[in-house]
Amino acid sequence: VVASAGGGIPDAVLDGDTGVLHVPADASSLATALRRLAGEPQLRQQLCDQASRRLVAEFAPTVFQQQLQTLYGRMTRQ
Repeated sequence: VVASAGGGIPDAVLDGDTGVLHVPADASSLATALRRLAGEPQLRQQLCDQASRRLVAEFAPTVFQQQLQTLYGRMTRQ
């Protein structure tokens, strides 16, 4: 994944771990990130593998449901 480092994207895409972030509205930064991944197939595979693991561990429906239940439980106790 190559994504802009703006808004909430850095919460989902961890630079150098699950993808590569570039400076928002900076075509040169985007081109650098794309060239880097185009030239490094092992890095692409590593980022893909790590992103897949993170997706399952943090964003699976059952994980999300548990996080919401915990949050709502805290809110109702206040």
